[in-house]
Amino acid sequence: MFLGSTISTSPDDAAANFPNKSKFTSSPRMPNMNIFSVNLGHLEEEAELVTGDPILCAICDAVLNSTSKLTSQENSDQKIWICEFCNHSNSIFVEEEELPKTSNCDYVIGMPKKTSGGQTSSSSTIIFCIDISGSMCVTSEMTGKFELRGAKNKDLALSLDNSTQWLPGQKGRVTYVSRLQCVQAAIDEQLQKLKEEHPTTKVGIVCFCDDVLIIGDGTQEPIFVAGDKLNDYQSLLATGNAHSIKRPILETRKVLGDKLFELEESGTTALGPAIVVALGMLQSCPGSKIVLATDGLAT
Repeated sequence: MFLGSTISTSPDDAAANFPNKSKFTSSPRMPNMNIFSVNLGHLEEEAELVTGDPILCAICDAVLNSTSKLTSQENSDQKIWICEFCNHSNSIFVEEEELPKTSNCDYVIGMPKKTSGGQTSSSSTIIFCIDISGSMCVTSEMTGKFELRGAKNKDLALSLDNSTQWLPGQKGRVTYVSRLQCVQAAIDEQLQKLKEEHPTTKVGIVCFCDDVLIIGDGTQEPIFVAGDKLNDYQSLLATGNAHSIKRPILETRKVLGDKLFELEESGTTALGPAIVVALGMLQSCPGSKIVLATDGLAT
């Protein structure tokens, strides 16, 4: 691409327009072995399971793979593998069934521990930190008519004598779903999945609007944190720590789901204090998680 005035196309002028050709002489570029391509589509496909541990290069920790070349040693069961990355000569002992056969392999490093009842053991805790401020009542239009679980919808239907009523020009076959209802439905589904797949995991709920509401695992009376305590970091941590989750989701699934659908929107967003309380509840639970469900910033 040339920028500027007109370029002459005569042979003499063309030679004058281009620099000395020798300046552009270069040797072929060597391939860079540090560049590789990963097809993310393989993440959802079944991969070959390989027994044993992956075999690593002694210098650069590259992994022996299906394209690696092995040569036998005389009077020895060991083989020589020249690393494709650093060219180090590795002397390895490997069984035929341990050799990767495809480009995608899964190495089973270790199996999760089992409890006496056969279930996978888990000491982790999950805290769902839910925004119930006023903005969570904003609705979105969903095509189709369907029932949503929750006390508010039931009471509204009773007040309308279970009749179908629309405003002039309003679509008939639509359902208006609030942000909080979407959160409730999503978390309820996760509670059921945790009960079925990880029944020993402990699960709790913390809500926030003007104040912070600790529901915990749903088996105890809710605790309100309000006033000056919302600005006291150490007090918030101590309050959360005093209400850590004790029971697994296997025992608390139903009552926790009921408490979840009793939530209603109001007030502002005390997000920061709620997170600190949740952290306090997890102080003695390494590897645990806080799942934050909110539609905005702290106010």
